[in-house]
Amino acid sequence: MQTIALQQAPSWDRHGLDYLALLDQWHVVARGRDIAHGVTMQARLLGQDLMVWRGALGDLQAWAGRKSRQSGPLLAVSVHLPPGLPERHRRDGLAFAVREAYGLVWVCMGRPPAELPHLPNWDAPEYQHVLTNPVPYRANALRCMDHFLHESPTPASALGHGPFDALSNTSKAYTVQASEGGPFTTALAVSLREQEAQEMGQNSALARYHCLSPTVACIEKGVGQAQPWFVWCAWTPVALDRASLWLVLCLPSRVAAPDRLALEQQELVQPEDERWLVESLRPFSLPLGAADEAEAIGSPLSLAYRRWVRDLGLRRLAADRPFASLDLVLS
Repeated sequence: MQTIALQQAPSWDRHGLDYLALLDQWHVVARGRDIAHGVTMQARLLGQDLMVWRGALGDLQAWAGRKSRQSGPLLAVSVHLPPGLPERHRRDGLAFAVREAYGLVWVCMGRPPAELPHLPNWDAPEYQHVLTNPVPYRANALRCMDHFLHESPTPASALGHGPFDALSNTSKAYTVQASEGGPFTTALAVSLREQEAQEMGQNSALARYHCLSPTVACIEKGVGQAQPWFVWCAWTPVALDRASLWLVLCLPSRVAAPDRLALEQQELVQPEDERWLVESLRPFSLPLGAADEAEAIGSPLSLAYRRWVRDLGLRRLAADRPFASLDLVLS
């Protein structure tokens, strides 16, 4: 009798630089409105099953766990905890750092940064916000982000689909600058899509791109204007080969059709006809070695992004194993 071997889902290399770069970051796992009092929601982050619920006082908890196959109660599983958590959590080995902001629930499985990725003008009364439904991807979150950066900014003559369709006469006029918080571009002129142009009353605008974390980016459109627009996107690293895209728009209150704009921006961030491309990339993990940078040379933003992610991974590796990162660099 012929036997068929079941193919196991790919898993993270927990010593790889890509995994280490993501470990100490805040990641979106749910919308806040989806977790009511007394409701336990299941999520998955970096290949780890999570259960998230809201306490009696409205505070959120994120613990490692999963439902049994018999649909029984949620089962707790032991995990390695980050420092700085309450003693009872450290003793039980179950809890992760969790926060709620921008209408989203964030979890960090490592050493949580003091601040979440920032969405400008969120609390400004003259702005409104639109949060789209999450879009699942059969791809790595870092791959999704890198592909997005590699395609943006794209000269208009190349018929790019990204939110940074640069005007042909300014497509080379931007530079990428590095910062501790991540690479960002100088302002450049970009063409606007139909709904954007109608709401802004112009066909082009100055835009600037910010990397806020390895999986979070923010596009500022209308740089220099009194009320610029902010398109904020985050890819959740669900598993090595799975990701979810969350899109938030921060728009002036005068904008009359925010929902239509949200749908238009979602199509621009990762067009449907390009999803197959990012989902077919192999290996699933994003190559971060010096020899792997050739495929990113065409985009200064993508190249700066890969080097930044690699640096984050090396820092995490050096903190845990001081001599391991030196051996890796020398090799």
